[in-house]
Amino acid sequence: MADLRGIEATSEEVDSIHFSFYSDDEIKRISVKKITKSERLDAKNHPVPGGLLDPALGPINDTDTCKSCGQHSGRCPGHFGHIELAKPLFNPLLFMSLKNLLHATCFHCHKFRLNNEQVDRYANELELLVKGDVARAKNLEDSGKEASLSENDEDSTEATSGDKSSPEKDKKTWTSIQLKEILSIFSKIMKKREKKCAKCDYKNPSISSPIYGWLVKDTSASAVMANAVADFKLKGDGSAHNSGETGVSGLDEEPTSPQSKGSINEARRLSDDTIKEMVASSGKKYLLPTEVEFILKNLWKNEAKFCMLLCDFQQNTLSVSEKRRGYEMFFLNSLLVAPNRFRPSTSSSLGIMEHPQNVLLSKVQEANLLLQNNSAGSDHMDVLRRWMDLQRSVNVLYDSSKGLVKSEKNAHGIRQLLEKKERSSSTEDDGEEG
Repeated sequence: MADLRGIEATSEEVDSIHFSFYSDDEIKRISVKKITKSERLDAKNHPVPGGLLDPALGPINDTDTCKSCGQHSGRCPGHFGHIELAKPLFNPLLFMSLKNLLHATCFHCHKFRLNNEQVDRYANELELLVKGDVARAKNLEDSGKEASLSENDEDSTEATSGDKSSPEKDKKTWTSIQLKEILSIFSKIMKKREKKCAKCDYKNPSISSPIYGWLVKDTSASAVMANAVADFKLKGDGSAHNSGETGVSGLDEEPTSPQSKGSINEARRLSDDTIKEMVASSGKKYLLPTEVEFILKNLWKNEAKFCMLLCDFQQNTLSVSEKRRGYEMFFLNSLLVAPNRFRPSTSSSLGIMEHPQNVLLSKVQEANLLLQNNSAGSDHMDVLRRWMDLQRSVNVLYDSSKGLVKSEKNAHGIRQLLEKKERSSSTEDDGEEG
């Protein structure tokens, strides 16, 4: 029989590759075991059930069989586990992007602080760039006016309104110019850090991060007073807005203008209880992941057109429902735990050396269990401290350069392990060329 291998043709080809973040539901679907303990081995060096080396994640030596697939170590592909976090955390990989996004977001109306015309113009520029019409997008930018898209243009933006995109649209080629211009628009809107929201006139808090992965909002008493007076006038019923509930606050501003003097007169009409609430809501307070997620969830509803482009500007990666939940990428509720075969221990004359990921995962789980056990009965500040410790442990797991002390910085986070492999690969390639 003739050998046909020489004339075989490929049946499929790779059009593109994209990267995204696993959602909490996807992590739990992938996982075969929930990790509930921080220990790895017992006194007899056997894997602890529910620990980081649970047999369900694959055998840890050549003689064991996998509890998930029944295969020996040579044939078992390995299986993922997961850790359910006691409290939601900020995604360390997107923390700076999140911080910049919050600087552009109103904490009261949960929209971008820019006026509607500016936001619409940026969104229309993005839509033109998605089409590949870079020239019109640049003209729109230079004119500084709101875009007036034609019917054909609007048809090309079906993905942002909830309709499926056409196969032809999915196959189009992206250019570096398109990507550069789109990233430029995102950068512009993030850098416009207005103190007062153009839509609701509320003053927003200043935001800082004393340590990586943790946010603090700073609210002055005068700004809280101005916001309460504005709300008092808006409602007209004597019930001022309680800014402490939604994190609304602002920056210092001297009450020197006639308008400010009028605000002081209005403030005198506020009740004593309202004034006490305003004073209590001022100052520096932690901006927790739960509050930030609430703000972004509403932002994604209120500014859907822009936000759906923000999380999938190529319009061919995520489904519409995934785009509507795009804000979830900024937070972590669960962590994937790699299969045992990718975290092997090594034996030497000095004893057993644990894989760096096992050490860091143990610290994450220890901090997680402490927070879980203390969330119910402990005082508020103790819970916050343990919450911060858990965020810090996850930061180091992802990237040890974000650690605060020398021992953390010298650890091998995921980023450091990938960089080490990249250097090794480059060295091997150089050796082959030589």
